[in-house]
Amino acid sequence: MLDVYPHELVEKSGKHIVYQFTSDKRGDYVDRFSKATYYFNIDCVPCEHMHEVAFFPVSPGVGFDKKIQNTLTNLIEEFMTEYNCPLLYVCDSIDGLEKCRLGLFERWVKVAKKSGKLFQHDYREIEWLDSQIILGILTLPGDTNFNNYFTQIGVE
Repeated sequence: MLDVYPHELVEKSGKHIVYQFTSDKRGDYVDRFSKATYYFNIDCVPCEHMHEVAFFPVSPGVGFDKKIQNTLTNLIEEFMTEYNCPLLYVCDSIDGLEKCRLGLFERWVKVAKKSGKLFQHDYREIEWLDSQIILGILTLPGDTNFNNYFTQIGVE
């Protein structure tokens, strides 16, 4: 079992499900899951279950903390399993570090696979609202729609 921080559910509404935890070195973190149907064509029925995951520190901290990675990946896996849904993520590009964020997701998926957890994962660089973004999708292994999600993004 991974060494993780205890987390609490702080919001559950029709739009968001939000968890929060406090790390030893980097302070409080928020992990938010939101409906992501607005990325997809309106007639994509399997896309109705897609959620977007976003996580961020509440305040800046210093130092690497492996338990943050463990906690975030554990929350992602728990959410996907509990709600039986795929997840979409967007690598924030406001500071030019979107490739680093993508690398982070790729490492997490690789570590998860080595520990016996299976995810399907892929990403695309797409034009979205006049910006170039990196958009990734994570699904559980049995998701038969995995190869179709990217064809249903509203810009393709």
